[in-house]
Amino acid sequence: MNWLEMPSHDPEAEKNTLSCLLNGATPETLTQEHFYLEKHQTIFAALFDLSGQMQPTQFELIKELRRRKTLDSDLNKLITEIAGAYVPEHNLPYWRGRLEEHRKLRVMRRAVLEAESLEPPEVMDRLERGLMEAATQDDAQRIFTGLEVAQKAKERIELRASHPQRLAGIDTGFPVLTKRIHGLNEGELVMIAGPSGTGKSALAQNLLVNIGVHRNIPIAYLNTEMSERAVTDRLLSILTITDNDTIRSGFYSKEQRSVLDGAVE
Repeated sequence: MNWLEMPSHDPEAEKNTLSCLLNGATPETLTQEHFYLEKHQTIFAALFDLSGQMQPTQFELIKELRRRKTLDSDLNKLITEIAGAYVPEHNLPYWRGRLEEHRKLRVMRRAVLEAESLEPPEVMDRLERGLMEAATQDDAQRIFTGLEVAQKAKERIELRASHPQRLAGIDTGFPVLTKRIHGLNEGELVMIAGPSGTGKSALAQNLLVNIGVHRNIPIAYLNTEMSERAVTDRLLSILTITDNDTIRSGFYSKEQRSVLDGAVE
């Protein structure tokens, strides 16, 4: 199925996520954008506000929605259904993951549809903004209080003290770079910027080889400027330490051919 034709939301995941929140899970890693259906957004907004004051219950949720004048018979019935499902709070990461997949799908679909009506120079900019929006971490969409920030910092210090290590993130394969950024860490976006022709793509492809090939860590590589052939040739050059011009020319020695075949395998 074409990804543009995939369902925009997952009703089961939305309901079960709300059930987790009613059963003690905290909504701090969720935003209203994770929910597609308006009725689910309405319930989540009330649960989110209540969670800052108390552990929400079905009674308190209905009371809050009545206060907001958004409660009707259908919503009341839905809340009863969600509460009756009784999805344990520890299941939240799974259901949140399913919501996140559909959120990203909606963001990218919106970007593609909007790009269709733009002039060529604006298309790539809109698609790139769509990718950035889809990749945005939930923490970046929240406003944290000073107390929350201090608590998170305390937890990280305790974790680091109990598991000391010189390198917190993934080794890039470039000692100076790894030391400067403390490795590649989950939840961080590292941008490689510079004028044209300064080696940004070459650096990214070396990172791909160092991390994806040598360390066997899954990587998604997107390149909107180079062809598949050009990217593959450069990766082969990095893997085999063979001049890129030699690879493109086809004039290989037996040893070079053997090394290239081995790299592809």
